[in-house]
Amino acid sequence: MLDHKLTIFYHTAKHLNTTKAAEILRLSQPAISKSIKELEKGLGITLFDREKGRLMLTPAGKYLLEQSEELIERERIITFNLQHKKRVLRNFTHRGQYHAIPVHIT
Repeated sequence: MLDHKLTIFYHTAKHLNTTKAAEILRLSQPAISKSIKELEKGLGITLFDREKGRLMLTPAGKYLLEQSEELIERERIITFNLQHKKRVLRNFTHRGQYHAIPVHIT
């Protein structure tokens, strides 16, 4: 649901390591680096300082990490709730009671 670049940024910023982010996301390390560079280019701002092979967050990177943590958590909650509602609906309709059920998602 979220832009994949934001998810990649989040994991890279959380661990300050592109290899660790690649392992978590099951992507290649070059794909992680490319995505970060594209995100920085798209935003027109540097998110990481790179010194001697180490990553450090810039002030903009720290801000984006703080904001993305909330978004990532919210996405997890929404996905969990939708999966739960999907199972409830599937179980309900499989009993042959109704085929269309209005659902209020909160």
